[in-house]
Amino acid sequence: MKLSVIIPALNEEALIARTLRAVHVAAERLTVEVIVVDNGSCDRTQSEAYRAASTFVRIVECKDLGAASARNHGADQASGDVLVFLDADTLVGSDALHVTEALVSLHGYSVGMAWLFPREPGVRGAMWWSFWNRVRALPLPRAKAMSALMFCTRAAFVEHGPFDVSVDIGEEWPILAGAYRANPSRFYYGRELVAFTSSRRMELQTFGYIRTLLQYAGAIWFSAAPRGRYPVHIRGKAAESEEAQ
Repeated sequence: MKLSVIIPALNEEALIARTLRAVHVAAERLTVEVIVVDNGSCDRTQSEAYRAASTFVRIVECKDLGAASARNHGADQASGDVLVFLDADTLVGSDALHVTEALVSLHGYSVGMAWLFPREPGVRGAMWWSFWNRVRALPLPRAKAMSALMFCTRAAFVEHGPFDVSVDIGEEWPILAGAYRANPSRFYYGRELVAFTSSRRMELQTFGYIRTLLQYAGAIWFSAAPRGRYPVHIRGKAAESEEAQ
């Protein structure tokens, strides 16, 4: 079984190398291709990706802005039986790809998402992800969100995808919510699949935790609620913060 790890990236020069190194460790003894989808970066994202994993990664460009467009483009370029979508600011657990392969090949899951922990230290981030880990476990299709690390078989992507290019929050719902609604028994969500993701969206916006909570809560409970755009400038600030650490 071949896994395609698809990483959308826009101005992620400070984070992409560590993300790729974590993938490299997790991919040991597996058949894996890694596709970084450069979504219009104007920094050193591509060179940092090559520096971190020159023989391990393929970089493609997507001119249509937005993580959803980049993920869809990566899926079009991928050749794997299983598509693993990973955010550029997210570190996979060391056994995450082995767990993913086993979930599909041995246990018959077609779609799944990871249990998330904060990438950065801090009480607010820890509380935030602990709260959402439990919300995402609710037996509601629209609770299947915040997909910093998610996977689906090629067949599931064709059936339920693609990602919703009209929004930057909740763009994963066509796949995650659609698959859960269609067959909950083949949807995986548990502590065996782990990732460490950034809280920068909340930390670097004014009242970011409250704003993001309201956006997600409104979209989960009221499907017609508007879903906001991800502030592009956050990536630059996050890069400066990561380099300073």
